[in-house]
Amino acid sequence: MTTMTTGVWIRAIAVGGLALAMAACATTPGVAPRVAEVAALIDRHHGIDHASDAVAAAACDAMLAALDPYSVRIPPAEWASYLESIEGHFGGIGLRVNEPRAGEPYVVRSVLAEMPAAAAGIVGGERLVAVDGRLCDGVPLAEFLRWLRGEPGSKVAIDLLAAGAMRRVELVRMRIEAPTVFGAVCEPDRRMRHRLPGTAVGYVRITSFTEPTAAEFARALAAARGEGCRALIVDLRTNGGGLAASAIALADQLLDGGEVVRFVGRDDEKRHVATPGGELELPLALLVGPQTASAAEVLAAALQDHRRAVVVGARSFGKGSAQRLFPLQHGGGLKLTVERWLRPSGGSIERRAGGDAERGGIWPDGGLAVELSPAEWESAVAELEALADAAEELATEPRPLLPADDPVVARAIAWLSLPKSG
Repeated sequence: MTTMTTGVWIRAIAVGGLALAMAACATTPGVAPRVAEVAALIDRHHGIDHASDAVAAAACDAMLAALDPYSVRIPPAEWASYLESIEGHFGGIGLRVNEPRAGEPYVVRSVLAEMPAAAAGIVGGERLVAVDGRLCDGVPLAEFLRWLRGEPGSKVAIDLLAAGAMRRVELVRMRIEAPTVFGAVCEPDRRMRHRLPGTAVGYVRITSFTEPTAAEFARALAAARGEGCRALIVDLRTNGGGLAASAIALADQLLDGGEVVRFVGRDDEKRHVATPGGELELPLALLVGPQTASAAEVLAAALQDHRRAVVVGARSFGKGSAQRLFPLQHGGGLKLTVERWLRPSGGSIERRAGGDAERGGIWPDGGLAVELSPAEWESAVAELEALADAAEELATEPRPLLPADDPVVARAIAWLSLPKSG
């Protein structure tokens, strides 16, 4: 059964008309006929009322759970926001909100600079009561964010409560770019500075790989060179992946030819080769840790194998597979594992439970491991993420985007500052 047949089969199951799948797949070997037989019997003979949508969703989830940890169904309510996270932009008003526990209200956590919410005078701490007349309390977060977002140029009315007074503001949504590349310091005008104080080392952090990431990185690289940086740190510690194509495009900027990655699918194999002429003058150090995964590991493996960069930090997550999105006919979609990927040296970085503890993940180069406990790594990642969030908010003073004492950055600076031979 081909991948395309699998996609059609899952879509047929998800629509709720389960018997349709049997006619489409009865002659197909593998999973489809076995599940179609059960689905048809349920539709024809089950004697107790049931919700077909819920049964279909449960059937899909159970099948996917038996495949691998990364094949999942994305519910209809989450599909649009998932696509927006990949595209790197959406229509909105520039609010950050809390994720309330049961019985708690939605509250403005912060507002983004130069966005409609800031222009309307909305500030952190105000309670969100209603959106376009719909009460917010008790609404799931994904649905609530869907209320706030929409096409750029469309209008939305927000009811807010602060200091016992209710007010309504009407806003026009605008296109919001979700940046994925950051520097060491963010100026009040949101311009990034990359040169680390007291050094000639530049710093760039990539938080995920979306469609605009490679172009963002190219601008950051040019800015770092313009600031007189003679070496560069690329921080992937908070990067859980994203679009492999974006990571490949970024690697192409830093390599002078050679294989970047090889994808091995069910019926084919694809090699991605860098274009000669990438940036080769700046020495590079990549920072990785336990939360570095997927597309971020594609980049790290390529630069490490070609000796274009040293790797500093701790062993990465170890996700050596690639997923493809399949939209479903009646809403939502599938993220289905369709390939595994191999680093230029030919190995897989996939870390499997119960496997050899010495295999899987991207490992730091010799002498460049930084020993931190799992709790210390989690705390460091949380602090970095909070600092990146703050970079988009209103401010009147420059904001550092790195902790004052970062042992992983310090280790990278020390290596980049050593005299190099050859």
